Amino acid sequence: MNAVSSALYSATYNPAAEKAKAEQQVANDGTKSTLKDQIDKVKAYRITVGTLTTKANTKLDTIISKAQTVYDSSSSDAAAYRSAQDTIYSAANDVFKQQQYYRILKSFNDLFPKQIKVWKGDKLIEDTDIVKLTEYLKGLAPFIVGADDKSADEIQAKIFVVKQDLTTMLNKTKVAEVSIELDEPTLDDKLKAQGAVADQSFDSGKLFSDIWNNTSMFVGYFFYITLGLLGGMLAANDAIGREPKYRVLFFIYGFIFCPFVLVYYLIRVGLGTAPKLYTMLPITQIKGETSLGSFFLFPFYFQEDLPARKKMVDFLTECATLVGKTFDPNTLPPLPGQTTSLTENIGAAIGASLPNLSTLRLRRGDFFPSIKSVELKSRSDV
Repeated sequence: MNAVSSALYSATYNPAAEKAKAEQQVANDGTKSTLKDQIDKVKAYRITVGTLTTKANTKLDTIISKAQTVYDSSSSDAAAYRSAQDTIYSAANDVFKQQQYYRILKSFNDLFPKQIKVWKGDKLIEDTDIVKLTEYLKGLAPFIVGADDKSADEIQAKIFVVKQDLTTMLNKTKVAEVSIELDEPTLDDKLKAQGAVADQSFDSGKLFSDIWNNTSMFVGYFFYITLGLLGGMLAANDAIGREPKYRVLFFIYGFIFCPFVLVYYLIRVGLGTAPKLYTMLPITQIKGETSLGSFFLFPFYFQEDLPARKKMVDFLTECATLVGKTFDPNTLPPLPGQTTSLTENIGAAIGASLPNLSTLRLRRGDFFPSIKSVELKSRSDV
C-alpha cells in the first residue's frame, strides 16, 4: 500500500508548481500583513487627529469595514490585499484632509469676530471696515453650513478665496497680515490685555454710561420688587379668612403676577370692594415678647377682627356646603383684642417695642446730677 502511495505521489508531484504555490503564499501573507498594518494606522490616526464630524466618522467606518472584510476573507489573494490597502490609504487620507480644511474654515468663522475686536482695540481698522468685515462674514455663512459635504479641494479653494478677499478689503488699513488659521487662546490673551489697558485709562463717557446703566438696573429691580410686594400683600390680606398656608400661597402668586394682580385690585378699589390691609403677610397672631421679636414679627403679625372673622365664617360655610354639611360659627374661639386697621397694627408694634414708663426709674447722676433721686409714676399710682 505504501509503495502504491509513493508511486502516485511521484507521478503527480510538480516541483515547479509547488514552488510557485509557496511563493504565492508568502506574497499573500506579506500583503495581508501590510493591509492589517494600514488598517491599524488609520484607526490610530483617527484617535490622534481629534474630533471629527458625524459624516466624517461615518465615512471612516465604511472605509475601515470594507478593508477589514477583505482582510478577513479566506478567498482574498495578494492582489485583493493590495487593492484594499491602496483604497483605505487614499480614502482615509481624503477624509482626514477634508476635515483638516473644514476645521480651519469653521474655526475662522467662529473666531473672526474676536479678531475684528483685536484689530479694533489696536486701532488698526475703522468702524467702516468693521461693518464690511461683518457683512462679509455673514455672506460666508451658507458655504460653511454645507462645507462638511464638500471635498477637501473645494474647501481649500474657498479658504484661498477668503484670504484673498480679506487681503483686498484690508489693503488700506493698518493690518499687516491676514491669517485664516486663528488661535483662540492667543486672541483671548490679546483681548484681556486690551481690557486691562482700557480699565487703567479714565473715560468719563464710559463712567457716566456705567453709572446710568447700574442706576437704571437698580431702579428697575427696586420698582418691580416694590410692585411685587404690594401685589403679594393685597392678595395675602384678601385671603385673611383662610389658613396661613393659603395666605403664603396667595402672597407668592401676588408677587409673581403683580402686574395683573394690581390691575385687579385697582378695579376693586373703584368698586369699593378692596381688601382691608392688616400687615404685609398676615400669618400669625402671636406677639413678640421682646422689642427685637416685635420688630421681626411686625410684617407677619395681625389681630383677627370682625371683618376677618366674617371672611373666615363665609369661607368655612361655603366649604361645608360643598361637602353637604353645615358649619356652626359658635365653634370658633372668641376674638382677641381687636385692632381695626394697618395703622393701628403699626402703632401697636411700635408701642410694644418701647419701654414701659410706669416702671422706669432713673439712678442719681444719670441725667440730672443736681437731683438726688427721681421716680416716675403712672397716673394710676397718683
